[in-house]
Amino acid sequence: HHSVTQDDLEEARDKVRFGRQKKSHAMGEKDLRETAIHESGHAVVSYFMKHSDPVHKITIIPRGQALGATFFLPEKDHYNWSKKQLLDEICVLFGGYAAEMPFLQDTSAGVSNDLERATRLAHTMVRRFGMSSLGPINLDLQHNEWGMVQRMYSEKTAQLIDVEVAKIVTEQQQRADDIIRDKHDLIEGITDALMKYETINREEFEALMS
Repeated sequence: HHSVTQDDLEEARDKVRFGRQKKSHAMGEKDLRETAIHESGHAVVSYFMKHSDPVHKITIIPRGQALGATFFLPEKDHYNWSKKQLLDEICVLFGGYAAEMPFLQDTSAGVSNDLERATRLAHTMVRRFGMSSLGPINLDLQHNEWGMVQRMYSEKTAQLIDVEVAKIVTEQQQRADDIIRDKHDLIEGITDALMKYETINREEFEALMS
C-alpha cells in the first residue's frame, strides 16, 4: 500500500494476538455453522451484560488455532476490575457453550479454552480477590524461602474454595443459558450473517441486534 490504513492496523493486531488468517483453510458448511453459532453466543450474551466491553468484530475466518473469534474493544482503559465486571466476563465466556447445546444438541472441543479461562478467573476471584463467601482472605498459593510452592490453608478450606469456584461458574453458566434461550432469534440472525459475510463489525452487529 502507499499508506497504512485502519484495516492494516487491525489485521496487524489480530495477527499478533491470534495468528495469521487461514483463508486457504477451507472448512465445511457444518464446521462453519458450528463456529458461527459459537461466536454468536459470545456476542449476544455480551450485548446484555452491563459491565462487558462492546463487541468490536465477529469472524468465522480461521486464525492461528482458532476457528473463529469475537473481538471486544473497551471504550476506556481498565485500571481495576470490580466483582460485577468479572462475573460478566465469565458469563460471556460461557456464551459459546450456552449457544451450542440448544442449536447443535451437542457441544464441541472448541469450548475448552473458554472453560479454562472461566474456571481460572473464578479461582482468582475466590483465592486472590476475596470475592466469595469465604471473605476478604488471600488464599493464593505462596512461595516459601526455598522457592517451593505451598498453600497456606487446610484441606477443609481447599474444599470450600472448590465449592465457591463451582458456585460462581455454575451461576454464570445459567445466566448465559437464560439469555440464549430468551434470544434464540438473535442467535439465528447473527449466525446467518456470519455464514453470508464471514466477518461483521460493531455497527453491523448492533444493527442486527436492534
